[in-house]
Amino acid sequence: MVLKLLFDSRNSYLAKRAEAILAAKGIEATITQQKNIYIQTPHLQEAAKVLEEGLYNSIFFKGAKVAEEAKGDEVVSMPYSLGICDRCIKEMMDPTSRRYFYPFTSCATCSNQAAFAFYPYKRANSLLLPFKPCKECQKELEQNFYRKDYPLISCADCAIAVVLRDKTKEFWANESKEFKQAFSILANALKDGKRVAIKGLGGYRTFSLHPFKGAKLLIANAALALQKLLLLPQEKRILFSIERPQIFATIGDSQLKAHIGDIARVMAFDDGFSFLLVSLLQDEPFLFWQEGSGGDLVMEYLLEPKRYQKMEAFFFKNREFFLGEQAALPKPLESQKCVVEKDAALYEGVIDKIESFPDMRCAEVIVFEDCVEHSNIKRAQIAKAALRSVLQEHNILDQKAVGFYFGEAMQFYYFNTRAKLLFDFGKIPKDLQQKIAGLREGSDRLLKNFLDRFNVDIQQGDFWQRAARIIGIDGGYEELRLVGMQYGGKGGVSVDCEIGEDGFCYAAFYASLMSYRLAGAEAGLLAYSIFESLGEFASQQLRALGGELGASNFILAGRYITNSPFFSRFLRNIPTVKLNREFPVDGFNAIYGVL
Repeated sequence: MVLKLLFDSRNSYLAKRAEAILAAKGIEATITQQKNIYIQTPHLQEAAKVLEEGLYNSIFFKGAKVAEEAKGDEVVSMPYSLGICDRCIKEMMDPTSRRYFYPFTSCATCSNQAAFAFYPYKRANSLLLPFKPCKECQKELEQNFYRKDYPLISCADCAIAVVLRDKTKEFWANESKEFKQAFSILANALKDGKRVAIKGLGGYRTFSLHPFKGAKLLIANAALALQKLLLLPQEKRILFSIERPQIFATIGDSQLKAHIGDIARVMAFDDGFSFLLVSLLQDEPFLFWQEGSGGDLVMEYLLEPKRYQKMEAFFFKNREFFLGEQAALPKPLESQKCVVEKDAALYEGVIDKIESFPDMRCAEVIVFEDCVEHSNIKRAQIAKAALRSVLQEHNILDQKAVGFYFGEAMQFYYFNTRAKLLFDFGKIPKDLQQKIAGLREGSDRLLKNFLDRFNVDIQQGDFWQRAARIIGIDGGYEELRLVGMQYGGKGGVSVDCEIGEDGFCYAAFYASLMSYRLAGAEAGLLAYSIFESLGEFASQQLRALGGELGASNFILAGRYITNSPFFSRFLRNIPTVKLNREFPVDGFNAIYGVL
């Protein structure tokens, strides 16, 4: 009998964590992984108890059970892009530790170590090459089970220095007391009403103690913060998982709501920099932040790490899915193909940022758009590949399925051994205004009245930018999504979604929005209604296609499914719809889909 950890990811960090915990307790065990993690040990009950107490929380970890036999291969050591673990936090808070207030503290199973690493994964191929481990770190490489052979080990005695700058002076920190002093200066500046910027492991972030339009929320004191948010138990667990995703949270505090709105992006500290800053501000529930380096004080360091897109997690009833790269990359795959998707690549069995592979050499490259130069390029369709990745994750490649991809392309596909494109939304017509004017009797007057009253340019921009302008929002998809999620009504109005001669009837869709705005409908209602109506249209079309083609599997992918009005309506009509679980619903999931 073996202990089976139910882990819905190929990434090895939970398995390596289990390996370290058991080794530190002197429990002999052999660990293998095939997504799920299998632990063979003569001390099964003791191992289960130790792991229950010591394993960190992960969004991909679904529990444990006893299995009859082990499966999988030896656990591979790779860099990760995670949050900071409790053991490392404890060291950063211990005045006797070599890592007291050292923001680059990490171990072999936590932190955004992937930001510094290239392949093959060793110190000589990392940004830490110039920094030689001190004697104590060298000893840890041999004796500390959590840092055994860890390529990126460091401490305040062999430190990566940081510098604190304002307009007139700078302060360098490269030992514990100086690191603490630097973070104390930042905390005091925030208390004085200033904005501070930090170049953390995820890029520059500018923080304030005062809410501002468009601000994201970083939890400073969990007990205080959770009093001001309306969160499900599942959301609380995910917020403080080792993957540290952002979520959209409902604001429950009326004063905060007046500044931020009903919904805001919320996250917990995700690296040593953000943790050390909030550790000095425990009287505050939140810090308010945005990307960028526009602070009165700026903390930086000389290295230039890779940037991973922050994971955003989404929850609808019993469904979880996500966007983003952090925690999902790097990812091992059993494939020697070379595939490039924007700035991510599969090379020699690993998906990671393309810059992680400075010496990429391959006979053939599969791409989804013109993004690389190569003598032998094979092009693939991103919508088809993304949907196929869902089939692969659910092991239903041999079954009939219909799918809707709702991203830069908007397409319906049929899968039955091979993929067939059934319907494409098509491009927005260049003569959109003429199409609207000739839509039906009175449409010309509708267009003229709308343009005379609001003077909106509907001839330029993508699908979302035009819709946003029509209903009075400055921006595109992201702004529409947030405004739609802020809407507090029980339902929207019906926006015309229909099929025309050349695909989706954009003229009817935009004309419908114009008529509602002329009638005085608010932007929040209309933004919500756009997504709700598109969800109704897409799900009804997909369900009908499935019936016609005898397909019982319905699949969904694409960036634009990540909003509650769309997905809730879709889920109501097709409760069994399948999505990506291990991969993000848009982006490098397409790489997996071409294998």
